[in-house]
Amino acid sequence: MKLYCTPGSPYARMARIVVLEKQLGGRVEVIFAKTRTKGSPYYDINPSGRVPYLVRDDDIGMEESALICAYLDQLDGKPTLGLPLGWEGRRLEALARSLTDGLLPGDGAHPAADADEWPHAYATD
Repeated sequence: MKLYCTPGSPYARMARIVVLEKQLGGRVEVIFAKTRTKGSPYYDINPSGRVPYLVRDDDIGMEESALICAYLDQLDGKPTLGLPLGWEGRRLEALARSLTDGLLPGDGAHPAADADEWPHAYATD
């Protein structure tokens, strides 16, 4: 499998942490994608240009950090990193994502607009 990331994306870091915690380094190749650059070959892999992006062994792509983390967590048949069941777990996840969004660079109104997750708006030659 291939996990496409950028060093500055907190969402991609979450997926990289799961790879480390679950000791999946032998199964998942972490690749740093070149985003926010016109003509980057990464857009041929993931047209949205967002990270993280996981290409599974069956060549199916997966986008969205929570989905990728849950998928990687269950690969060994022993999921241990999932959220508690019920609304409280989902509430805590939403809070954590909100705090993570606040860490992203931006103008404050739409902090993710300048982040690696939205590369097309800031693509340069």
